[in-house]
Amino acid sequence: MNRIIGVSDGIFSPLYEKPHDSYADKNVERILSQSPTGVEVVTLGLKWWPELKSALEKYSNSASVQWLSLHITPSTLESFPDLSIFALEMRQLVQDYGVKNIVFHADLLHEVTDRLFFNLLPISVENTDMGFGHTAQDVMETIGDKYYHNFGITLDIQHLYGTGGLIQGLPEFHQIPGKGIVEYHVSNWEYGTHGMLRNNTLESSLILGVVSDDNIPVIIESMCGSTHDYAKEIEYVRDYCASNPD
Repeated sequence: MNRIIGVSDGIFSPLYEKPHDSYADKNVERILSQSPTGVEVVTLGLKWWPELKSALEKYSNSASVQWLSLHITPSTLESFPDLSIFALEMRQLVQDYGVKNIVFHADLLHEVTDRLFFNLLPISVENTDMGFGHTAQDVMETIGDKYYHNFGITLDIQHLYGTGGLIQGLPEFHQIPGKGIVEYHVSNWEYGTHGMLRNNTLESSLILGVVSDDNIPVIIESMCGSTHDYAKEIEYVRDYCASNPD
């Protein structure tokens, strides 16, 4: 199969005047202009749910998009009056738009004590760049022995490389029981943010060299200041993966 190479809908965040500009038609059109086969949509809270659904509908109807994931933010959880209502809304999005992965940072999911509401949802835990959630041990603690069979791992490789843990920490993530790694996130570390991979080919080769399984979607989180930068960035990752198949 052809590897799924997609992007986060925050890839154009340098151009946003307001955070929910990510859901705007013009941003959806910018993202779809390069026919990504996957899109990660960052949730911004219940207030913006109609805009979120509108964007998800456009992505799910795109001929190119095969993989849709949601990245849950603290503001999203805080905006729901009850965890059960949040879980019901997630199930509806999975059913209506074919969402395949619901991503929580480890430190956020660690605060959720009742996981029963998450049964039958495609939840994954993402490693953080620092603090709690950075190590495989933290991620395993977050998942817990009782629920590990329900959860996958979203591995942000830049989070590992950015703090020097790429070589030391990587094997442990592959050993976490359960569904294993279901999505990769890639970008460079540049001035404290997600930089473009093509700007540092040495670092990029280390980061992209980790995405060894062609069956696992790759989501680009690099921040691009123009559609030209975006086109070059996704082309760079596609070419690298095509030249270095599993």
